[in-house]
Amino acid sequence: MNSVYRQIIIKIAVFATLYIPVFTHAAENNSQKEKMHTITFSELIIRTNDSVEISSVTDGIKVQMIEELRKNGFNALGAENIVFGKDKSDEATFALGGTVTKLNCKGLDNVYADSACQIMITWELFDTRVDAVIYKVDTTSKVESITDSNKAEKFKSLFSLALQSLMSRSKFKEFLTIGSKDIAWEKKEYKTATIKKCEAEKLTLPEDAPKVIAATVIIESGNGFGSGALISPDGYILTAAHVVNSDESKIIFEDGKEATAKLIRFDKTRDTALLKIPGKNYQCIIFAAEQAKVGSQIFAIGTPESKDLSFSVSSGIVSGLRKWEDAEFLQTDASLNPGNSGGPIIDHKGELLAVVSWKLSGIGIEGVGFGIPVNFALSTLSIEQGAESSDNLSTLSENDSLGDDKIEAYVDTPDLYKSIDNEDELTKTVAIEQKKQTPKIYYPLSFGGLGLVVIGATMVGTTYMRFTSDNANYGMDYDQYKTRKNLNTVGWIMAGAGVAAFITSLFLRPSKSKIREQLKQKEQKKVSMKLEVSPTFANMKVSF
Repeated sequence: MNSVYRQIIIKIAVFATLYIPVFTHAAENNSQKEKMHTITFSELIIRTNDSVEISSVTDGIKVQMIEELRKNGFNALGAENIVFGKDKSDEATFALGGTVTKLNCKGLDNVYADSACQIMITWELFDTRVDAVIYKVDTTSKVESITDSNKAEKFKSLFSLALQSLMSRSKFKEFLTIGSKDIAWEKKEYKTATIKKCEAEKLTLPEDAPKVIAATVIIESGNGFGSGALISPDGYILTAAHVVNSDESKIIFEDGKEATAKLIRFDKTRDTALLKIPGKNYQCIIFAAEQAKVGSQIFAIGTPESKDLSFSVSSGIVSGLRKWEDAEFLQTDASLNPGNSGGPIIDHKGELLAVVSWKLSGIGIEGVGFGIPVNFALSTLSIEQGAESSDNLSTLSENDSLGDDKIEAYVDTPDLYKSIDNEDELTKTVAIEQKKQTPKIYYPLSFGGLGLVVIGATMVGTTYMRFTSDNANYGMDYDQYKTRKNLNTVGWIMAGAGVAAFITSLFLRPSKSKIREQLKQKEQKKVSMKLEVSPTFANMKVSF
C-alpha cells in the first residue's frame, strides 16, 4: 500500500478514536438534559467531627459542583458567565445542598508511611415546586498520596468524588427526570367536578389579542408573581402550581382592577392549580376544540421578568407534543421567561391550548419551552366543563391546604464510611511519638533505677544471709559485724534510690493513650479549607 494512503488511513483512524466518542458523549449528554429538570447547587456547609461550629464555603466550590453536574449530563443552572455576573440559579426547579459531616486525615505531616483523607457529605435535594427536601443520602470519598504540591487538587477531588457517588445513584436521577413516577409525595385525588364553560366567540389573532389579554391575569403569591388564564365566566383561573405559594393570592387584571383568589385545587407534581375569584360574567378563554398540531402558530401571554412588562405577547410554533411517563407537555419555541409561568398559550383562533410551565435554560439553549396542555391539566385536577360550575368547588378542603401538604424525604442507602487509620501503623506511630516526647533523663532514671534496685537488693540479701549463717555457726567479731551492717545499709539505700528513680521516670514518659488522643486532635486541627473563585476558574486553598 502506498505510504501516503497509509498515513491518511492512520489519521482517519486516530480521528475516529479520539473525537467520535467525544461527539457521541456530548450528544448523549444533551439528550439526557432534555429529559431532566433544571438543578442548581445551593450551599455546602462544613460541620465535622461533632463540632458545634458551622461554616459555609465560598462561591468557588459552588461553581465546581455546578460544572461537575453539567459535565455529567445534568441540566444545571448557575455561574453561566462569572466574568459578567450571569447566573440563572434562581430559575432552577431543584437545588442541591450538602453538609460535610466527617473529614478525617492521616499522615499529612509525614508521620505515617502513607497520607490520606476521607470525607462524608450528607446531600439534600430541594424541590422548589413543593418547597421541601425530597431526597437525602450520605456519600463518602477518599484520596491518598497527598503531598505539598498536590494538596489543593487532591481536596478538589475529594469533593468531586463524593458528588460522583451521588450522581451515579439511580434514585437521584429519577427524582430529576421529568415526569418520573418515583417521587416522594402522592398525587392528590379529587372528586370529579365541573366548571361553567366559556361561550364560544370567533376570534382571530393577532387582531383580537386585546380580548384574550382581558382574560389573562397577573397572580401575586408570596414574594413572587406569575400569570394565569380565566377559563370560566364564574371566575375560575388556571395556572401553574409553582406560581401559587399560599391559599390566597392577589389577582391583577389588565385594566388595573384587583381581586383576591382562593386556591381551589392543585397538583404540584404536574404543576397545575385552579384558583377562584368572586363574581360572575368574566371575559374568559375557550378551550381549543382540537389538539395542537406540530408546526402550527401559537401565542403566549404573560408577565415576563417584571410587572412593568405585564401582559406581553410572544409568538412561536408548536415544536412538539411530548409524553414523559404520565405527564404531557406542549413544546414551543415562543419566548418564555419567569413571570410567564401559568400564562395562556393560545392558537391563532384565540383558543386555549396550554398554560406555561417551564423551559430549558443554559448556554447554547434557546427556544425550548413547555406548557401543560389544558385538557391534561384539568384532568389532573378532576375538572370537566359543563353548563354550570359545581357547588363543591367553592371551598378548599382543610386536607387540601397548601400549607398542610407535608412531604417526607426519600432517604437513600448511604455509602459505608470506613476508618482510614491502620491499627498496625497507628501502634507504630504511637511508639515513635512516645519516644520523641520522652525526655532524655527518662532512660537513666528508668534503667539506672532498676539497676540500683537489683544491686541494692542483692547486697541486702547477701549480707543478710552471711550474717545469719556466720552468727548461727561460728559467731562473728565486731569488725565483721560492722562491715556487713554497713554493706546492708548501703544496699537498702541503693534499692530505695533505685525505686525512687524508677517511679520518677514513670511520670516523665507520656502514656500511649494520651499520645493517641494528641495525634487525633492534631490531625483534626491540621486541615483548614479556604475555597475561592476567580473570574475564570474556581480554586480551593488547603492549609495544614
